[in-house]
Amino acid sequence: MLKQGYLLPGVQEPFKPCWLTLCTKLEPAVETNNRKRLSAEAHWELRCTLITENDSLTLITLGTETGLEFIPHPSHICEYGRVTVATVNETRLTRGVTLKTLSVGKTSDPEKKEIANYSVDLWSDESDSSSVIEYLIILMEQMENRQKKLKSHPVTIVFNVSDTQQAISLCIMNNIMSTISVDKEVEIFNNVRRFQDVLPNVEFTEESFRLFCQLAFVYLESIGVYTNI
Repeated sequence: MLKQGYLLPGVQEPFKPCWLTLCTKLEPAVETNNRKRLSAEAHWELRCTLITENDSLTLITLGTETGLEFIPHPSHICEYGRVTVATVNETRLTRGVTLKTLSVGKTSDPEKKEIANYSVDLWSDESDSSSVIEYLIILMEQMENRQKKLKSHPVTIVFNVSDTQQAISLCIMNNIMSTISVDKEVEIFNNVRRFQDVLPNVEFTEESFRLFCQLAFVYLESIGVYTNI
């Protein structure tokens, strides 16, 4: 089942805040085909609502338990209740990030929206930080380019409730990189504090802060600019 989450703080224009959508674990594989079908229909009903009501044209699907099995294979079309979903193409951007271009809309509506769905691998404190930073920077650069192009369309992150820390970390890292791009400054502590003011029960480990700092320095090195730290 999917549950709506929180509108969390973003940074100043031209970047928009991320709309976070909490996703509990979907129906287990041992359920009957009919039960799984009902789960798929509920899943896409909410996604379609988020897409239309919030005008979100970019989805980040974090982890493997967030409905990836309900996304059709490339060049295939599926109908889930009142929602039609088609996968136009699929591109593996790097290890850890796969982009699927989707066509999504109400079955009764001939006009469909083109959605960029980024499937992103989860990470942990034990993960190789250099590999994680590499694919997260690629993801964030994709987000920055899309936000500049689309302007007023927020990003929706779909994740399992147990992975809330990683989902919020994506927003924090996006804001860190955006601040570097816009203001030529590195701001980590205040970005973390702003999100913890909204979700105080989410705790970040020392490894989380180390990842934020490493990402900032790697990104600075990659774009070759001097900033205030």
